[in-house]
Amino acid sequence: MILYKYISFESGLAVLQSHAIGYSRPPDLNDPFEVSSYYGVPSRDDFSAQLIAPLLEFACLSTWQESTAILSLTRTPLNPLMWSHYAVNHMGFVFGFDAARAGFTDEQKNLVPAQFGNVVYTRTKPTHGLLSEPGEMQVGHEYSYRHEIREKLERLFLYKAAEWAYEEEVRVVKCIREVEQSTNSPSGPLTVISPESLMRPLYLAPFAAEAVTEIYLGARNPLLSSENSDVVDTLKSYPAAKLFGCRVADVSWELETFEYKL
Repeated sequence: MILYKYISFESGLAVLQSHAIGYSRPPDLNDPFEVSSYYGVPSRDDFSAQLIAPLLEFACLSTWQESTAILSLTRTPLNPLMWSHYAVNHMGFVFGFDAARAGFTDEQKNLVPAQFGNVVYTRTKPTHGLLSEPGEMQVGHEYSYRHEIREKLERLFLYKAAEWAYEEEVRVVKCIREVEQSTNSPSGPLTVISPESLMRPLYLAPFAAEAVTEIYLGARNPLLSSENSDVVDTLKSYPAAKLFGCRVADVSWELETFEYKL
């Protein structure tokens, strides 16, 4: 399974040089509705439960927001809107990852691995309770994927408004609770950085060079009009990756690709 990541020029160079990709906490993503569709609080049948349930729900969501981080990927490398928004006016890159080689499908190290990370787009926000499931979630302490709580994980991390459907998003979610206290997190090796340009922390997960199978340069990527030997050398360190340049089509609103030769 090949999944794609749209990224700006500067951030793309950092990914290429570091062999690491960044995960973001839900409050740091651009949709303020993130993780707001979860209704897994105790029963509200009696009066006391009606009083405490909203407080419990708020506490649970706050903990999930601070203890998890999300990597947003997509199924397509040639979406013009995605190039405009996430690759900053078509100046950046799109990286194609072999999901298995990159560790995105690891059910032990990912709370939500890529094969179960398809985002669900709805016109109406879910407000009903969850169906009965035997598994209980340990709020903020879940590191591995558990099939018995699949519905809870989907509702918590994978529901978005239908307006976002053009992204065709696939997510990978990791628990980051132990990251800052230990270098041996159950989620795998993660490094926390706080770039001044982003004003938010990123949780970097390493990947092997062989995990990158495709690299696309945007239609306005500076490398298409000028040569940079340092960047070229960096691209050469990804021998398994096919390199493509993008350009606008003459007779449609689509992007075309061509082989980019170093």
